[in-house]
Amino acid sequence: MGYYERSTMGRHQNFETQDTEPWAEKLLFDHWRSLSPSEKWDIMSEASIAVEQLSIDGLRRRYPRESEEDLRLRAAALRIGRDEFERWTGRRFEW
Repeated sequence: MGYYERSTMGRHQNFETQDTEPWAEKLLFDHWRSLSPSEKWDIMSEASIAVEQLSIDGLRRRYPRESEEDLRLRAAALRIGRDEFERWTGRRFEW
C-alpha cells in the first residue's frame, strides 16, 4: 500500500508518525488543510532553507577551512549527486 496504510478503523495512518495520538494528527492535518497555497509554500520554503542550512553547518564542521561558497557548492554536490555536480560544473571536491 505504500507510505500510507489503511488501519483497521478505516483511517489513514502514516507509519512515520505512529507515535502521534490520532487527535493530534487530526489537528495537524486540519490546520494544514486550512492554509492557503501561498501559506503552505512559505512553510515549505522555510523548511527547505532550514534543511540547506543544516547541511552547510554539517559540512562546515567537517571542512572548517572551506569558504562559504565552497560549502554551498559541496551542499549542492550532495543534493544533486557528486557525479552530476562534477559533470555540470567541472568542479571536483575531495571528500
